[in-house]
Amino acid sequence: MALAKRTGVWRGACVFVVLLAVFGAMAVGQRVQGDWTRSDLGFFLRGRDDVPSAGDLEAERPSRMTPGLGAILSVAFSSNGETLAAGAGDGTVRLWRVSTGRETRTLSGPEEASVNSLAFSPDGELLAAGYEDGTIALWIVEDGTESHVLDGKCRVYSVAFSPDGKMLAAGMEDGTIRLWDVETQREIQSLEGHTSWVYSVAFSPDGKTLASGGLDDKVKLWDVSTGQELSVLAGHTDNVISVAFGPDGETLASGSLDATIRLWDAETGESQVLTGHDTWVFCVAFSPDGLRLASGSADGTTKLWNVSTGRVTKTLVAVGRAVVVAVSTGSHRVA
Repeated sequence: MALAKRTGVWRGACVFVVLLAVFGAMAVGQRVQGDWTRSDLGFFLRGRDDVPSAGDLEAERPSRMTPGLGAILSVAFSSNGETLAAGAGDGTVRLWRVSTGRETRTLSGPEEASVNSLAFSPDGELLAAGYEDGTIALWIVEDGTESHVLDGKCRVYSVAFSPDGKMLAAGMEDGTIRLWDVETQREIQSLEGHTSWVYSVAFSPDGKTLASGGLDDKVKLWDVSTGQELSVLAGHTDNVISVAFGPDGETLASGSLDATIRLWDAETGESQVLTGHDTWVFCVAFSPDGLRLASGSADGTTKLWNVSTGRVTKTLVAVGRAVVVAVSTGSHRVA
C-alpha cells in the first residue's frame, strides 16, 4: 500500500524521509507514549574507533533533550558534525551543539507549517528548511537570520545542497524536482518525470547527477546541467523514501516502504537487494569509505551493512521508536 493512502500515518506519525547523510553521529527523534505531545532527542556518545552495538547504547545511558517541539519531523547535522538541527510540526527549527547537548538557537518559520526536510550547506553557513506550505527558507546559521525564502508552489518533502553549495534541489508534492541557484535564488530547472511525491533527492559526489526517489516506487537519475532524465531504476515494490550516493559516485542506495534496501550500479541499473528490516526503511547512508551502509527503519533499528557482502554487521536499537534519523560525517558520536 502506498504511503499516500495511509493519510493518518503520514500526517500523525511524521515525514520519515529525511537525511541519513554519513557515519559519525546519529540523532533519533522518538515517539513518546503513543502520541506527539512531546519529543525527545537522545544522544549516545562513543569512542573514536567503534560503532556501538545495542548493548553499548544501553550502557552509555544517553543524555536526553526534550525540546517541547511536538513531533520532530526532520533532523540534519552540519558537515563538521558540531551542530544538529531538528525541525518540528509547528514550523520551528532548533539548533544544538552536539558536544554539549545545549540548544543554541530557535528558528521560527511559517506558523504551523511542518518542517518536512532540512539540509546544511557543505560549508555549514546555510541551513535549508523545506516546509509543508511549499516554501523553502535559507537560514544563516551563525546569527539565525532568514536569508531568503524560495517558493516551491507545493509541499516540499526533501531538500539537498549540491557538493559545491551553489545549487539547492527540492523534491515536491507534485512530482517535480526544483533546482535553484543559491546565490541568486533563481530557479534553474524543474525536472519532471515522477508521477507523484518526491520523497528524497541526493547529488552525486561530483554534482553532475541527481538521484530521486518517490511515491511511484521508482528511483530516477538526472543530468543536473541539462535536466534530462538519464535512467529509471525499477525494482522496489513500494514508495522509495531515501536515496544516497556512495563516495565513488558509482553506487546508489535506496530505502523503501517494501522493507528492502537496494544497492544500484548507477551506470548499468543492476541492483543488489538487502533484506533484514521487518518493515519500512526510511533512511540510507554510506560511510565515507563506501564500505559500509547505514539504514534506519520503522522497526526501531538502525542497521550497519557490509556493502560488498550485503550482510548486516551491527544492529543498533533505539530507545523508543525511531522515526527520523540523521548521521553526520564530521563527528565520532552516535546520537
